Amino acid sequence: MSIDTVALLWQAAPHLGKIRLAMKMRTFSDGFIVRCRCLGVAGLEILVLVLCLGFGYPAQATEAPVLPSLKVRATTDLPSTAQQQDVFGISTWTDATQAMVGAPWDSDAAYRAGALYVYQNQGQSWEIAKKILPPTPSARSMFGSAVDANATYIAVGAAAESSGKLYNTGAVYILDRNTWAVLAKITAEKPKSGDFFGNAVRWLDERTLAIGSHLSDVRGIDSGSVSVFQKEGVSWQEAYVLAPKALHAGSLFGNVLASSGDFLAVGAYAQDSKTGPGSGAVFVFKKNAKGLWTETQVLRPDVNKVFTEFGGSLAMQGKALIVGAAYEDVSVKQTGTVYSFVYDEPTKAWVLRQKLNNPESSWPGRFGGAVALNNNRLFIGAPFGVVYGYHQERFDTDWVFGEKFSSTDPDYQNMFPQTLWASGDHVLVGVPVRQSANIPTGAAHILTWEP
Repeated sequence: MSIDTVALLWQAAPHLGKIRLAMKMRTFSDGFIVRCRCLGVAGLEILVLVLCLGFGYPAQATEAPVLPSLKVRATTDLPSTAQQQDVFGISTWTDATQAMVGAPWDSDAAYRAGALYVYQNQGQSWEIAKKILPPTPSARSMFGSAVDANATYIAVGAAAESSGKLYNTGAVYILDRNTWAVLAKITAEKPKSGDFFGNAVRWLDERTLAIGSHLSDVRGIDSGSVSVFQKEGVSWQEAYVLAPKALHAGSLFGNVLASSGDFLAVGAYAQDSKTGPGSGAVFVFKKNAKGLWTETQVLRPDVNKVFTEFGGSLAMQGKALIVGAAYEDVSVKQTGTVYSFVYDEPTKAWVLRQKLNNPESSWPGRFGGAVALNNNRLFIGAPFGVVYGYHQERFDTDWVFGEKFSSTDPDYQNMFPQTLWASGDHVLVGVPVRQSANIPTGAAHILTWEP
C-alpha cells in the first residue's frame, strides 16, 4: 500500500526527555489519524496527529458490479465559510427542522479554536442560521469536535481545550436550542492533560448527558472513560464515571456513544479480546430502577481477527443496535463489515441477528466507517463518497440492500463519510476531508429520501 501525503500536526511541550509512545489509530478520510501520546521523564506529553491521505488499497480489488440507484428525491450541499483544514463535517446532528455540523479546526475566533454551524430547514433548502464560535476562544481547543441536541439543549464538545497548566483536558458547552446562548461549561471533575474530554457527547434524556473521554487513563494509559452529568437546579453535576474493569491501556473506551431509552452503548474499538488484540468491543449499559447506569453486556466481533475496529461506529434505536467494524477482513483485506444486533426480551441480552458486507464486495476497505439508523432504514458509509441504504419490512426481519448514493462531484470520489445522522426522510452526511486537494477543508450534504 502507498501513502501519498503525511501531515504532522504537533502540539508539543518544549522539552521531552526520554519518551514512551502509545500509538492509537482513529479513522479519518480514507487514511487514518495516529494518536501518539509521548510521556517524558518530567510527565510532559505530546500529542501527534498523523493524517495519512491517499491510503492505498489492495491490488486485487476489481471493478464493482452495477447496483440499483439510490431513491433520492433531493441532494443538498450545506453552505459554509469553511477554509482549508477546518475539517468541517467531522461531527453532525439533524432533525426535521435543524442540522448542525462541527468544524473543530475553524480559526475565525482563534487558531483552530473551532466552530459549530447551525442550519434551518427552509423546505426547499437548508440555510445557515448561525455560526457559533467558542465563547472563550483559545488556540487548538477544537470546539465542534462533537455535537448532540435534544428539544431544549445543544451539547458541543471542545475536546482539546486546555485549562491553566493542563493541556487538552477538554470541555463541553451547553447551549440553548432556541437562542444558541451558552448556558454552561462542563469539565471533568478531575481533569488531566490529554484526556480529550468531550470527544463524544450523547443526551440520555432532557437533563442527563454522557460525555466520552477516550484518552483518559482511568484503567491505564488511553483506556478511556465516559462521564454522566445531570442537571441539578441551574448547574450540571458529574453523577458518576463509567470505566469497566475489563478496560486496559489503549482501549479507547468512549470514542463513540449511542443510546435509546434505558440503554447506552459505548464503543472501545481498540479493546483486546479472545478474538484478537485490538479487535474492539462495545459495552452496553442499562439504567436501573434507581437511575444508575450499570454494565449489562460486552459485545465483540465473531471473527478471530486483530484491529477490526469493531465499535468504531454505532447507531441505536429501539431494540436495534448497529455496530461498524470497518477493518474486518471479508472478501479482501480490511473490507469492513457491519453487525446488526437486536434485544431479546426473554434472555435480556443483545443477540447478533445479521452481518452486512459491502454489496460491492470487490471494493476494499472502510465499509461501516459510519452508520445511521432511522426506523426501518439503515445507512452505511463506505469509501469513494458512497452511502448504502438498507430497509427492513419489520423489526424482526433482515436488512435488505436496496439503495446507493455516490456523488458525481469529483471532490467526493476519494473520500468517505466520516459521520452520518438520519432523521425523518433525510440523512446528514459529513465528509471532513476532500482527497482531491489533500486538504481537510470538509463538506456536508443532506440526502432526502423517497417515502
